[in-house]
Amino acid sequence: MRNFFLLALVVLFASTAFAEGAIFYNGSLSIAFDNSAVNSGDNLKGEFTIVNFESVAFNDAYIVVEVSVIDESANRYPSQFNEDNVIIEKKFDARVGANSRRTIPFEIALPSNLSGGKYSLDVYFRTIRAPVKGIPHIFASPVRKEFTVTGSGNFPVLAIIRAKTVFNGQEGPVGSPIEPNAIISGNVFVKNSAKAQQSATVWAGLCTWDDTSCETFNSTDSKQIDVPANSESSVALNLKGSSLPGAYAIRIEVRDASGKMISLYRNRAIIVGPTSRIRKLDISANKLSVGAPAELNLLLGSSPDHYNNPDFTDFDARVWVEVSGKKIFEKTEHIDNLPFVEDLRSYSFAFSSSVLAERFKVCSSVEKAGQQMDFYCFDVMPFEDSPTVQEGRVEVATEYNSGSGLLKVTVCGFDGVNEKEELNIALRLTDDVSSKKIRDSRIQQGFCLNDSVAVEAKKYTLAVDDFRNNVQVLKALDFRVLEKDSCNNLDGVICSSGQMCNGSEIDSSSEGVCCSGTCVTEQPVEVNDLPSQTNEDLFPLSIAIAIIILGLALIVAYFIINRGNDEGLEGL
Repeated sequence: MRNFFLLALVVLFASTAFAEGAIFYNGSLSIAFDNSAVNSGDNLKGEFTIVNFESVAFNDAYIVVEVSVIDESANRYPSQFNEDNVIIEKKFDARVGANSRRTIPFEIALPSNLSGGKYSLDVYFRTIRAPVKGIPHIFASPVRKEFTVTGSGNFPVLAIIRAKTVFNGQEGPVGSPIEPNAIISGNVFVKNSAKAQQSATVWAGLCTWDDTSCETFNSTDSKQIDVPANSESSVALNLKGSSLPGAYAIRIEVRDASGKMISLYRNRAIIVGPTSRIRKLDISANKLSVGAPAELNLLLGSSPDHYNNPDFTDFDARVWVEVSGKKIFEKTEHIDNLPFVEDLRSYSFAFSSSVLAERFKVCSSVEKAGQQMDFYCFDVMPFEDSPTVQEGRVEVATEYNSGSGLLKVTVCGFDGVNEKEELNIALRLTDDVSSKKIRDSRIQQGFCLNDSVAVEAKKYTLAVDDFRNNVQVLKALDFRVLEKDSCNNLDGVICSSGQMCNGSEIDSSSEGVCCSGTCVTEQPVEVNDLPSQTNEDLFPLSIAIAIIILGLALIVAYFIINRGNDEGLEGL
């Protein structure tokens, strides 16, 4: 049963992630260690490299870093089926301009009493509202890099037991349904691997959507816990749900006597009801100029209440731009209905600035009947490192042989003057249905890549990340043999022999010409059925024939007379 439940959750997550691809920004994240083997008490050093492939800046982006003790015997996702133990979490500013790259050095102090062994650095890259790489509040799809520690300490000895810790009867950050303002009861289990009893504080907080981005918690609770040696204990915590429908993260921490977090886990709650959330908000310009055009882009999501699937009706979405606290642009869009099944809806708002500004604020809100359902703002300011304008490019060509099933991919690099340029790319070929990566390669040499891979006749997405020019090339590939639909499915009929279509004919049927109408019996045409002609109808025709004959006679006479004259002249 456990394995079946695990499989079901994995499938559910995969389908959800695929369906919500639009809520991700397009970018990349990589990790490099100065040294992947360190001692306890050292600083783990390295750098993150982030790339923004979008045409808009990530003005409030950040990186979440979590150091974990690895449970190598378990699956990575869902998190409640492994016993990883997050012992350190840090955040780094990751603002980056449009079509730009940034390198961010990092240093993470490791405890002096850290036990020796293998650890992972799980890294997530996101903005306040939208993910770029990974989703930290559900421990999904981080960029992971492992390192080893040499040390004789015993830290950590306390860890949250993920499989037993529940809120509202549900383990893990899945999201069980809660009524507005209801109490969310939890039970947190903690194990102690030390030979002596350990005391700590167990703390939990409820926060809108993602605990890594919220500034305040709607509700918190904490209790002291004493865990016997080589044993486990639990404490009961209660959180109060918000009055507003939506998805809420439940952050769970074990804290030592100094208040430092030593074990981290998460749960989740869905407060049921109709609402809408601002999933993305961005602006085309990072500097306002008088009279210069700019555009705000807003992406709204339907209610996260997937238990009742409520539509959200009769509400307003507002966007505005502030300079020094004064609104220079504001627009309200009244929305009659955002159906639950629509999931996402986008809006664009063009405007021209009346002022010159390098620092300004972009905001949006969702309001219904005077109540603010959601609110989001971000600041725009100059970037420390202006993006270097690149004029190079990569050219991507594909060729598919349906007989052999072989896909050929060619990628070549060119600089700004059309000369060959060495490649610095990542190439991914992904099955659109299963999200399985058929190819996932990193190429940093040669002017051209020539690759071949055997693939089935299905739909794929080819993504080429050009790190030299900070752009991404996407190609949708469809090698399916599309069969024509039946005439019946086209709401038509096939006319039998001796019948004709009284309506329009459709050539796209698998059975031949399909009649979109009715079939009628062909009637043979009889001579008597032809329209009769009266004497009045024939009279104009007879006159025309007589005139033609008369004209021809005159022409013949003319030539005869002239011929006689010509012969007389010749005799003189």
